[in-house]
Amino acid sequence: MKLLVVSVLTILSLGALAVQGLQCYTCGSSTSMDDCSSQQIKTTCPRQLPSTYCGKVQVKDTSGAVPNIFIKGCFSEDYCEGNVFPCNQTGVECQGDCCFYDLCNGEGGTVQSLSCHHCTSSTSLEDCTNQQQIRQCPFGWNRCGMMEFHSQEKSSFLKGCFTEQSCQKVCAGGSIPEIGMECELSCCEKSFCN
Repeated sequence: MKLLVVSVLTILSLGALAVQGLQCYTCGSSTSMDDCSSQQIKTTCPRQLPSTYCGKVQVKDTSGAVPNIFIKGCFSEDYCEGNVFPCNQTGVECQGDCCFYDLCNGEGGTVQSLSCHHCTSSTSLEDCTNQQQIRQCPFGWNRCGMMEFHSQEKSSFLKGCFTEQSCQKVCAGGSIPEIGMECELSCCEKSFCN
């Protein structure tokens, strides 16, 4: 089950990338995000990164012991989930946004993100719903959705955050040929609508 969900989420993530890889703005500054933005350049992210995102990160040390960091660039999922920067240390404030489409970390890219119900089940949608949790979507993942996968051996049910592009393309035609599964995906645009 876990492999199936990981495979589907990987395909959802890869489906949003162009053949050349995701393009992001990159820059760095110890002064401000505005200073960083004034120096930003377009970069194609390395395809070797798993789950590549564009992002903006501000790390401020309120004690003054470490210089502040303002960066934009290509990030892995660990960065976007806050697992790499020292955000949980006393005196360190972090703010970051990640998104999953070309050049989405430019100006105006900090918007309150959507919150969706999140769950997975290999039994039924009802079982998934009974164990659902609330998750805030990464920036750029602007749809809540419900997805069902069916193969001859297994069925899987998923609720979570999706990109607009995933909602339009994944399960188009009722299947994901790359993994040999029939699927159905319904998406909505408001928090908790799934």
